[in-house]
Amino acid sequence: MKDIRLVKKEVNLPKLPDRTIPLIETLTEALGIPHEVLASPEEIYYAWKNLPRELAAIPPNLRNELIARMCIAISTGLFDSAINYIWNATILHLRQRVRDFGLPVVAQILQKRFEEKDLIELQDSELLDLCLKLNLITEDGYFFKSM
Repeated sequence: MKDIRLVKKEVNLPKLPDRTIPLIETLTEALGIPHEVLASPEEIYYAWKNLPRELAAIPPNLRNELIARMCIAISTGLFDSAINYIWNATILHLRQRVRDFGLPVVAQILQKRFEEKDLIELQDSELLDLCLKLNLITEDGYFFKSM
């Protein structure tokens, strides 16, 4: 099994535009809400600065539109949205891994019918349980969901 640290490829992101933070502050002011309800400029800059390191851990073939949306969300301090995007990307990837494993094989292991429709209808927690059972994720990854 390849060590993920050996396959990391550096990701170079553009500098955060100087007008991003003032735009966010102008928007919150126009809406009449305090800018403190959003991430502070320091938090945004820190997250943006460290984002390339985290992106390098994601294989290039898994960097898709949800990862791009996550980056945009981080650039504006919408960290909760960024988490949703990366979660959705992860769930889509896990569903594909189950497909690649083989739905007929999954049906045999579960000793019941298991087709594409069943895979799509699984709740996220059920998908994680299934992936653990199939050894597609480790116990560390499984228990991370409950944190």
